[in-house]
Amino acid sequence: MSKKWTGRLLATAFCVLTAAASCMPGFAAGSQMVVKECDNLQLTLPDDMSAVTRSSEISDPYFKQHHLSYDAVMRDFRDGDSYLQAMDPEGSVTLTLSYLDTDAQDFNEMSDEDIAEMGRSFLGGTDAVVQYSACTPDQADSGLVWLLLDMNAMDMSGTVSRQYQATTVYSGKNITLTLCRNNGSVTADDYAALAGVANSVKANRVFPWRRLIPIAIVVGSVILLIILIKVGLRIAKSLKESGKLSKKSENDKILEELFGKYHLRSKGGAHADTSKDDAPAPKRLQRKDLSADKTKPAETEDKSEYVDIYAHSSARKEAEDARKKEAAAAAEPEKKAESAKEERPIPEKPELKRPDSEKTEDKKSSEDRLSRYLNDDDFDTNDDSDTPVRKYSDEDIERLLAETEGR
Repeated sequence: MSKKWTGRLLATAFCVLTAAASCMPGFAAGSQMVVKECDNLQLTLPDDMSAVTRSSEISDPYFKQHHLSYDAVMRDFRDGDSYLQAMDPEGSVTLTLSYLDTDAQDFNEMSDEDIAEMGRSFLGGTDAVVQYSACTPDQADSGLVWLLLDMNAMDMSGTVSRQYQATTVYSGKNITLTLCRNNGSVTADDYAALAGVANSVKANRVFPWRRLIPIAIVVGSVILLIILIKVGLRIAKSLKESGKLSKKSENDKILEELFGKYHLRSKGGAHADTSKDDAPAPKRLQRKDLSADKTKPAETEDKSEYVDIYAHSSARKEAEDARKKEAAAAAEPEKKAESAKEERPIPEKPELKRPDSEKTEDKKSSEDRLSRYLNDDDFDTNDDSDTPVRKYSDEDIERLLAETEGR
């Protein structure tokens, strides 16, 4: 059990030390630094140097070790656009990192001639504070191209000292490392130290937003122009359609007015209802077939829906009156002949007595002879029945039979 608890305690102590080290990013000796304010730029300092950044706390041991004021260091950071400051234990050498936005082209994208021309542009000049005397291009293992400069700088007291500087442009940022001696000029060893720090720098690719501004202006102008053109076309189209609709509405009004007048005229009144939905369905008019059998009802779907307009018309009444007159005129000669026969007297003849046997034979023969004087019962040619109908009375028949036998 004791071994397990000892292992757990050691692991806990290691975690605590790691957390404490992460809480002091500004203090590092011979280790890799990560500057968060410079897009997580990475660099490696010499073994005997410690550093602070803008994110360092006032309790950082760096300020107490070098007897520096926290506020003064932060003010120097803001005034010089600096983000890191490193010193050796004696405080005799100071390394500063500055990080600025720029519109210049990246050094690693330039040709050798352009890099040489850029180096020559630093030399000379009339600036009394900084004078560059030498420039050496150098390409680091990370791919960054640096210009190592030898310069003379004047401090606040007016003292001129020799310093070394390494500068590059990458991803729209100007990265500059400056190394100086606090009590004198730099040495050759200081130049090697600066070159080593520059070679260890690893900068992240940052999108240059400033370069995007002109492109954004051009693209925005084109988009705005397209939108204006589309809006103008839509407005013109809507105006054109509104004109067509107004003309169409006027034509529809005229057509509706004409249709209303025609509908009222067809209905036979100025106050007729022109609504199709409210108007009752018109009844079907069917002419009766007078030749059809009157005993059979008309086969219709709904008898109440049909009206015989001919039955109550004046034309039918006139036709019936004319038919009655013609029938009366045709029946007058027959009536006169019948009346004349009734008025004529029939002569009386003596009755002849005959035996019964003869009477029966005569009766049979008379019935046979009687068929000559019998006709059909009606005038219907389609009736096949032969029911005898008397044309003469019994007296006339007997008289005719007697006359026939007397001959």
